[in-house]
This record gives sequence, structure tokens and C-alpha cells, in this order.
Amino acid sequence: MQIEIHARGGSGHETFAPFKKWWEKLESVGFRPFWTEPNLVYLNLVRGVRPDLVEYSFMNIRGEHALVSEHI
Repeated sequence: MQIEIHARGGSGHETFAPFKKWWEKLESVGFRPFWTEPNLVYLNLVRGVRPDLVEYSFMNIRGEHALVSEHI
């Protein structure tokens, strides 16, 4: 699962507490981040802006697939 986070005013995730609560909900259902990167398209289009748009990739660690299961 790929998620792009807009952590700035009005998004509901601009302070740590709401962001942490949201993140913990993802973890509680088995989604674990394995990669993150800045949104380079945005950074290149809007020069000089803070890199506050971040893309996270998550893996379902409760799934039955070769990356997380010993039995496949």
C-alpha cells in the first residue's frame, strides 16, 4: 500500500498527536512501513518549499506471502 501524506495545516496530521494516533491504527491492523521518500514531483514543481509531502510504502505483516511468512 502506498500513501502520500500531506502533513500541513488543515490536513488533521499537522501536529504529532493526531498523526501518531493515525499511524498506530495502521500498525494495529498489520501495516508496517518499509520505505519512505519525499514527493519529488512536488519538490521540483514548487522550488524552495519544505519537503512536507512524504510518500510511505506499507506492507501487511500479517499477510501470508513470501516476504513475511516462514511457511511459503
